Amino acid sequence: MFLATSLGRLSLFNLFSPCPPLSSPDDDLTVHIGDRHVTVSAHWLMFISQMVRGMLSSDMKEKQQRTISLDGLGINMEQFMDFLEAISIASFKHPFFPNPKNVLDLLKLADYFQVDWLMERCGVHLMNCVEIPLFERIRLVERFRLANVKQCFSRMLVRLTDGK
Repeated sequence: MFLATSLGRLSLFNLFSPCPPLSSPDDDLTVHIGDRHVTVSAHWLMFISQMVRGMLSSDMKEKQQRTISLDGLGINMEQFMDFLEAISIASFKHPFFPNPKNVLDLLKLADYFQVDWLMERCGVHLMNCVEIPLFERIRLVERFRLANVKQCFSRMLVRLTDGK
């Protein structure tokens, strides 16, 4: 693996990318966030993400330039690295579980990249995440279309109102 340079400064993110490029040709994809970037496996992201698969399968500029910019998402590189860790090959052997500090960022990225299984995992965490107020969790269920979590909250509210 090699070091990526970002505005003349060395970035160590490539050394620790949870989804490094494979040694096959055309597998590198550079993701830019602000003045930082990380190189990841295009094939792995295409396998995991419907959005990346569509982007790199068509004649979009991302396919030709082998880059994706995430500047408009309101995330930083550390949050994206958490997402990469969550979707990495290693997470299938040792499952990655969201925590109260990263669940919102993972949910946002899973929604953007259309990674349904990670959205479900984040939804399950939200059901019991007391660190996030219940009202906020219910709003997140609507915003991210978490049907299973919505059903769980609905059953809970029905039980609460039937008991009165």
